[in-house]
Amino acid sequence: MADTTSKEFKATADEIVSELKKVLGGQEGYITSTVQSLRQGSVVAEVENVYDLSSKITAKEIDNAVAEEAKCTTECLFAGATLKDTNPCDAENACDWLTTTCSAPDGVLSCDCKPGYVKTDFTYASCSVCPSGSKAENNECVNCPFGYSGVNCDESYLLAVVVIACVLGGLLLILLIVLIVVCCRKSKKGSGSLAKGSPYVDMDFGNQAVPKIPRANASNKGWEPANLELVESGSTRALVTPSNGMKQYRDQNLSGIAYRTHGQVNPYYQHNEEQQRRY
Repeated sequence: MADTTSKEFKATADEIVSELKKVLGGQEGYITSTVQSLRQGSVVAEVENVYDLSSKITAKEIDNAVAEEAKCTTECLFAGATLKDTNPCDAENACDWLTTTCSAPDGVLSCDCKPGYVKTDFTYASCSVCPSGSKAENNECVNCPFGYSGVNCDESYLLAVVVIACVLGGLLLILLIVLIVVCCRKSKKGSGSLAKGSPYVDMDFGNQAVPKIPRANASNKGWEPANLELVESGSTRALVTPSNGMKQYRDQNLSGIAYRTHGQVNPYYQHNEEQQRRY
């Protein structure tokens, strides 16, 4: 009888269902009854009665109807039968215990999704997890916040990478600023020490006049060279001119007077010096 495919099980189940339809058929929203299992002894049957969801029938009303039928004393299938209510959540085909939380207020089976799961269109008895990169909120899948990923946004390694990158970037920026400041301070100190050791620190070049540099006078007639020799007075004029009795040895034979004028002959004298141009 425990074998649900046996003829004995089918015959006994059909008889029980037929009797229940007589007892419960008049109640609001009744659809059918199903025998879940049979055990030997004084036939122990586990039966599921199905009602329309909009029906306002209660488990107590069903129990009272079956109890009245059990009071029958003449050829009644339920004569002397006792009724024991069971929790619909204990049934084998009830809610998925891994993804849902089962409840049965007033006999209505309810499979509520556990945190991290959402309802699926394939069955009411189980829920499904959201795809990677999203999480369940209010029975809907929403995208993970920035820095999180994985199933139900449980992985935060991306956020850790972003935080570490920001910290390292800040440290690198601080190091660069410190390096620039140190280099600037060293350059200022180096320039200051050079100025202190210089012999021209106390000299004021701003108020000094530009010294006059002797230069050639090209305005002389015949391009005669000007006498640029400086004397003790600072004048560039010659103290002695040929007109003042200075002897000239131009076109003279110097061999006879060389011994008398030792140390006075100019070896660099050129007789045509006056006819040369100098630039």
